[in-house]
Amino acid sequence: MEMNPDAADELGVDQMGYARLVSRRGDAVVMVQRTQRVPKNMVFIPFHFHECVNRLTLGLLDPHSRQPAFKQCAVRIESVDQADAAEWNASLRAF
Repeated sequence: MEMNPDAADELGVDQMGYARLVSRRGDAVVMVQRTQRVPKNMVFIPFHFHECVNRLTLGLLDPHSRQPAFKQCAVRIESVDQADAAEWNASLRAF
């Protein structure tokens, strides 16, 4: 996830550290890249990490195109210890 350094400082999230994102739909644990490319009140996760992003985003469809609204949603960001992040990710991948 790309995150603004000022926002990361406020939340105690380190470069290449882990954060838990929580939305109304679900949650995900991601590695953080601090960058000025995103505004302070926004984070970015590439879409090719669909197993992560789709757990967070809304399940709504555009009324005209029927395209899923997988492009934005509100999230809460929590700093996560690396050992906890590894355990969490492993449990989310259990089938």
